[in-house]
Amino acid sequence: LQQSAVAQMVVEGQDLLSKGDYTKARDVLRQALQVESTNTQARNLLEKVTTELRRFLIRPKAQQCVDQGNALLQEGKIQPAGVEAENALKLDATFEPAQQLKQRVQQEMDRFQRVADHLEAAKLRLSAGLPEAAGELLLKALELEPGNKLAKTLQQQVAKEKAERERRLHFLELMQRARSLWTVQDYEKSIQLLTRLQAEFPNEDEVVRLLETAREDLAEQRRRQTLEQ
Repeated sequence: LQQSAVAQMVVEGQDLLSKGDYTKARDVLRQALQVESTNTQARNLLEKVTTELRRFLIRPKAQQCVDQGNALLQEGKIQPAGVEAENALKLDATFEPAQQLKQRVQQEMDRFQRVADHLEAAKLRLSAGLPEAAGELLLKALELEPGNKLAKTLQQQVAKEKAERERRLHFLELMQRARSLWTVQDYEKSIQLLTRLQAEFPNEDEVVRLLETAREDLAEQRRRQTLEQ
């Protein structure tokens, strides 16, 4: 009769457990063990119920940690969010929202590291005089983090250096043309070009020196032509 009663209580406990009524399930199984303390099925089931009951009672605390972690992550505070995820998992290692938060934190940490790597590489390219390569790396960083202020600042530096390099190439091209004209003794055209260069690049001593030389040579050329006449 006792075995039958215990068996019935075990079935009832199992049913209550499946319904999530952990408190009643615990009470029923405790009664069963009072009748038959050696009943293995009742003892194992009670351990399971106790575990689930404990989990049920601490879930609100774990959820609070998850909520705080999500809020911190939204603010870009990755490490504090990770702490909250770990706190939630310490309370309940099987709590899925906490597992998901931990995964999101890891993803954000990975993204943060990739952005940092791209920015560091971009700085190295800039210092090496490779603005195009730096610009490509900065685009990758901004794809991962569109609002990154450092990446935008470095983009401005890239644009400035590219513009300066193009300006320098323009200067060298015109300067070479002016020298070529001077070499073939076309001093007037050389002086016209050098005068234009001086207006565009007023601080270039090279332009001033060649312009003075071309003017002197033109004056000498005209004197010879006058004498020949």
